[in-house]
Amino acid sequence: MEVTFSWKLRYPPLNYSALLILSVLMSVTACAANGSREPAMADKPLPGGSTAASTSDEKVKLAAQRAVAAHAKASGQPLTLVSIEDASRQVVAGVNYHLRLSVMKGDRPQFANAVVWGKLDGSYELTDWSWE
Repeated sequence: MEVTFSWKLRYPPLNYSALLILSVLMSVTACAANGSREPAMADKPLPGGSTAASTSDEKVKLAAQRAVAAHAKASGQPLTLVSIEDASRQVVAGVNYHLRLSVMKGDRPQFANAVVWGKLDGSYELTDWSWE
């Protein structure tokens, strides 16, 4: 006994050019509907990214003081914090403070960039220091 199958085409054959035109029109419509709006995440901070911090924030000030004290001790040079020029924070397991500091190095002012890790236990650790 021989079994044969017969396939009948129920739908008309696909017109690929019409399908292409339809997909292009849908893309254009979606772009036009978005208009000039910013992406949805533009106003939200990126997880793990840096955000601006106030130079008058108490924790930023404390991080800056700890950074200068730690570098003075490690280098054996007398250093004095003059001002915090710029600051940002990054949430990690604690907080990384990225600081641009004005420091008196002996008797002359100089700028330094420091990264201070504010640990979860409340302590601070200088993780990076560089002079400009």
